[in-house]
Amino acid sequence: MNLPILILLALATFCMMGCGDSSLSKDSFRLIVTDVFTDDDQRVCVLTIEARRSHGYTVFAGDDSFCARTDMPLAAGSNWHRAKVWVAASRISYQDKAHVQTIIGTDGGKGKVVREVPRTASLNETISLTIRDGSYAVASPLIIGRVDGRDLTLMVGGTSMRAVK
Repeated sequence: MNLPILILLALATFCMMGCGDSSLSKDSFRLIVTDVFTDDDQRVCVLTIEARRSHGYTVFAGDDSFCARTDMPLAAGSNWHRAKVWVAASRISYQDKAHVQTIIGTDGGKGKVVREVPRTASLNETISLTIRDGSYAVASPLIIGRVDGRDLTLMVGGTSMRAVK
């Protein structure tokens, strides 16, 4: 499968995920992690953020911001604010080298990184997601994985907004 088809699969799963829970406090958010597709050379994952009120959020690694939103829309037919962030990565190998393309985005924008890697490098050496489903504090940086040797961080609320480069 090619990357655009994988992204469409990720977008198609948006309506199938996430239900609010009344036990969530106003100072926390829920994160639901759904792997849509994964194999040795491709991965598509959707992170669903749910909160009692709207927050800005961003995903970044070092000084590189991949996506940012100033708000979380109210989910249809719900009292919950919900946002989706998708992560798509694909490894393409040639005779003497390989490239890994990583796209992280939301309906508010996306960031794309294409890196040349050694032919023997696996996709997991370039990007990995380590985050699990759970409730997390608003306004606290949350490391969700690694990309190109740097921590991949999700920030919900607080001073979370960064300009997308």
